[in-house]
Parts: sequence; C-alpha cells; structure tokens
Amino acid sequence: MFTRLALSKEHGHSLTFMAHDIKLATSKIGLRKSTGPDKLKAEHYKYAPTNMFSSLAIFFYSCLAHCHLPLKMLDVNVKPILKKKGLNEKMSSNYRPIALATATSKIFEHALFSKISAHLQTGRWQFGYKASHGTELAIFSLKSIVSQYRSKNTSLLVCFMDASKAFDNVLHAKLCLKLLDRNVPSSIVSIFYFWCKMQNFRVMWDNTMSRSFSVDKSVRQGGVLNPYLFNVYMDGLGTQLSLSGIGCKVDRIFCNNLFYADDIVKLSVIFNLKKIALYSQFKYFPEYHTNLKLVLH
Repeated sequence: MFTRLALSKEHGHSLTFMAHDIKLATSKIGLRKSTGPDKLKAEHYKYAPTNMFSSLAIFFYSCLAHCHLPLKMLDVNVKPILKKKGLNEKMSSNYRPIALATATSKIFEHALFSKISAHLQTGRWQFGYKASHGTELAIFSLKSIVSQYRSKNTSLLVCFMDASKAFDNVLHAKLCLKLLDRNVPSSIVSIFYFWCKMQNFRVMWDNTMSRSFSVDKSVRQGGVLNPYLFNVYMDGLGTQLSLSGIGCKVDRIFCNNLFYADDIVKLSVIFNLKKIALYSQFKYFPEYHTNLKLVLH
C-alpha cells in the first residue's frame, strides 16, 4: 500500500477547500447532538462568524498537504447503548458502541465526502447508506425477484447471511488499497490511514471515562464517512457474485445477491435435487473470509 501511495503522490493531486465548502459541510452536521471529547457542539460552528470558514478551509488544506491531523481532533468517546429494550443490561454483547467524535472532525469528514463521493459509489446490489435506498426497497426487490420465479413455478433457494462484527473487522490497509483502486486522491487515502491508526478511544459509562486506547482495525460506527467506506470494502464481493453468471436474473440482469450494509441475501434457482447453483456462489467468499478477515455466517 505504501508503495502505491508513494507512486500516486509523485503525480500529485490538487485538492483545495474554499470557505463555501466548509460552510456547506458545517450545515450538514446535526444540531442538539451529544458532544465529543472537545465539548464543542455543532451550534458553536454554525453560528460562528463567517470568517471562521476561511480559517477552517486553510486548516483542512494544510492537514491534507502534510498528511497530519491534530491528535486531539481524532479523539473519540464510545458510548455503549442497549441494542433494544428488555435485554440483559449486565451482558456486554447486548450493547452497541456509538462513537462520539469531535465536531471539527465531523466537518472535515463532510468536506472530504463532497470531494470524493463520486469515487464511493457501489453496485445496484447495495441498499445500505445510499440516497433514496433503504430496507423497504431492499425487501421490495427481494419479494419482486421471488414473485417472478414463483409465477413461473420455479423453486428458489434463498440464503440469508450476516458478517459478524463487520464494522469492527475492517482492515485499514486493505480499505486504503480499495480506495486507491477507485482513484481516490492519494492525499485523502493517506489522511484516512493516519486517522485510522492515530485516533484514540475512551469508553463512557455513566459519569466515568475509561483509559484511552487505540484500535488496529475497524471503521467506527457513528462516523460520517465510515458507512460509505464500509460499503466500498464489501462492494467487491457483490461485483464478483453479479459477474459470476450464477443464480437469479431479471431481464437478463443477474440479481443473485442483495446487500444492506453487512447483511447479505443470496438467491439461486434449484435446477434439480442434486445440482444447486447457490452452492457454486460460495467459492467467491474465501477472499473476504481469508484476506479481509470478515466472518460470514
């Protein structure tokens, strides 16, 4: 990865931020939200003097130019919340970690997203974290595919899969390589890698804070960019399945897999009791199990 980054930097990438870019990014962070380690709210930035946007634009440009971010800006508080009411509060597995980042980092993420969103597009099989998509559309697509085959008296096998702790097992170097494959500017990929490796976390429990710690993998849930980065991380599997020529298709388009973030549905026609095409699709999973360390079940 470092060799590719070095080669990319030799060609150079001009990426600048203007005051209006920062103003737009600031407008996208939500109001009345819990604060991060810096104790600054979105309101502090939204209602600040307009010359602040020019100062932040210069600051963010300098961060990219030097591939460095202030470490305090990267601090994250992690707040565990119950996955749903009624669960045993004494079992850690019943909690979902929510990351509370600094307001400055959120603005920076929104500003970066405006520059690279075109590079983060994923295939038609992904319904999570995409505009005009959602669980309803994913369920409708699944029902439509099944209905079409049932109307022709054709049996289907449908396999529901889930990537265990998927967000927590994203390998930073592998993610950066996938971003480089999509022609994301090397300066941004470098700052992502620095961000992932240098950020520190502390767990909040009532009024108590844990000691700080770092992580060597994962994209944190609650981040602005991280859901899109996770989709990029998983997109190769959807591409391989769709190009396999195995499974269901509608109007000559293969629809053999549907994704909602880390939840996967695989669909295949049953040719006969001894030959099931669904099984043939599993040969595309070793890369994500072995190389990318994602456990699918």
